[in-house]
Amino acid sequence: MREPSLVAFTLLSQCAVGASWALWIVRIWTEGREGSLAAGAWTGPAFTATAAAMALGLAASFLHLGRKGNAWRAVTNARRSWLSREVLSAVLFLGALVAGAALPPSVDALGGAGRGRLLPAATLALGLLLLASMSMAYRLRTAPAWDSPWSQAAFVLPALVLGCLGAASSLQMGRDVSEEARGTALGMLAMAALGGVFLQTMALSLWLRGLVNGPREAKEAAMRMISGERAWLAARMLLLGAAAVACAVAVLWDAAAGPAVLAAFAMAALSEVIGRTLFYEIHLGGGL
Repeated sequence: MREPSLVAFTLLSQCAVGASWALWIVRIWTEGREGSLAAGAWTGPAFTATAAAMALGLAASFLHLGRKGNAWRAVTNARRSWLSREVLSAVLFLGALVAGAALPPSVDALGGAGRGRLLPAATLALGLLLLASMSMAYRLRTAPAWDSPWSQAAFVLPALVLGCLGAASSLQMGRDVSEEARGTALGMLAMAALGGVFLQTMALSLWLRGLVNGPREAKEAAMRMISGERAWLAARMLLLGAAAVACAVAVLWDAAAGPAVLAAFAMAALSEVIGRTLFYEIHLGGGL
């Protein structure tokens, strides 16, 4: 692995974005069924875990810097640079996550005053800005293997898969709500993750097809990856397939939803580590 810090930052931040959206949806949905106190107590620890994951991702990103003392300069060119926008939106998004984790359980997420009413919208907007900035930072004309909308889709869709499964995994231990509400929420998140796995598989296939049919440099990069990393590609797809099966189990069998989403999250995360490593290798290893 040539870029472990970038792999950690991108995957942890994307997981945090998707998880934050999923958790706000679950909290608002649960409030309508069982009240804000139960919903807040159930989702509160999950928000804290999501904020911790985002903070860990930001910390990992600093390891990629040559001169860490100049890290503050990363946000000084936000008007022109997608990289600066990525860093700035990541910091602001972390602030929104911390505020969400600190929100008292008794506050109604939609009807409460002040930050209780604004936080879901702010988290959604800042998460979208972070994903957009992150994907655009890799849309480089000088890197044919990355200069594709399918490359961006394959880069962003993990937010849906890892986010839903990460949120479900952090919620599955909670007992602050009824078993019926818990099972329904976990099933909804598993269903969303299952759809994300399908979309991601399609995006990966279309990305590779686009590379093979693209410019000479992109075609050479694709052939190097397909021929030289065939085992890793196969492992990635097998892990995604196994995660999909575990998601289906969680959807169809409420009694097994907790262990199933944990297994799905572990397999999807390992698949994404492999995929993100190959994503960087196809450029950095190929000299494009």
